[in-house]
Amino acid sequence: MHEQKWFRTGALAILAGLCVSCSDNSLPLEDESVLVQLNGGKITLADLAVEEARCRKAGRPVPSKTDLLDRMVEFKAQSLRARELNLDQTPSVRRQIDKILVAALREKEMPDEEVAVSDDEVRQAYDADIEKYTRPAADRFAVLFLALHKKASDQKCAEIRERMDEAWRLAKEQADNPSLTGFGKLPLTFSDDQISRYRSGDIGWSSRGLPFSRIPEKIRQVGMALKVGEISEVLEADSGLYVIKKTDFRPQAVTPFESVASSIRQRIIVERTRQQERDFVNSCVAWASPEVNEKLAALVSSKEESIASEDRGTMVPAGIPTVGK
Repeated sequence: MHEQKWFRTGALAILAGLCVSCSDNSLPLEDESVLVQLNGGKITLADLAVEEARCRKAGRPVPSKTDLLDRMVEFKAQSLRARELNLDQTPSVRRQIDKILVAALREKEMPDEEVAVSDDEVRQAYDADIEKYTRPAADRFAVLFLALHKKASDQKCAEIRERMDEAWRLAKEQADNPSLTGFGKLPLTFSDDQISRYRSGDIGWSSRGLPFSRIPEKIRQVGMALKVGEISEVLEADSGLYVIKKTDFRPQAVTPFESVASSIRQRIIVERTRQQERDFVNSCVAWASPEVNEKLAALVSSKEESIASEDRGTMVPAGIPTVGK
């Protein structure tokens, strides 16, 4: 492969002298002596030293200084040609340049120390959120339910009440059976609740202090007052007749601090890191002092397609937006 050499004889001589004089194979980073003059740009000894150091830092083989300079000339020539064609002013390229600049700014000015959270702070966060780590007491219920429609005749209502009385009597008779789950098979005959009737009347756990939509609240209140295994009398609600049985009870429990300390610490670290991010971005916005053309912004937000040039408004301070809100 034919390799072109663009650098001048003077550059070769300087490099040759460097190879003899620099026993550690390094170049002076501060030397701005021009190695190669290009159309609209230059490459200095300092540029060559930086590129050599960049190769080492990236863990790549460092070529000879002449080969390295060749590559730099090729890259610089293309870069200068792109600028000559104003490609650096295209929206996509400008966006990429801005992203690189923002990354460099963050590396230079963003705090890089690790966020520290003390044991006392973790404990305080746990105590402040103790309700979050507390599981409320809960009751488990089974029900028998017969719908009682408001428009039903007196005779129909009497028949439904008689059926529920019979269901209650049978439930009381089998209440002492230790192997019985809920109401056993009674719901298949004496319950209109289509979900629980196939589960011995079981409607699951009801956490105290939290809403429970499976049964009316006044029926639940009666159920909570029962002992485990106890059956209520026949109860009436707007929707119909109920018999409720408490099948289990789970007391309130608090998750031990030791079980959640690590997750609390991590949450605080994430929150503080995000706050550092918001503070940094807000400081940059404050420094930039943005101003908004209110009339133009109003037209943009309303998706107006044409804006009269004589009605573009005046610039006013935009204030400091709160990043991350």
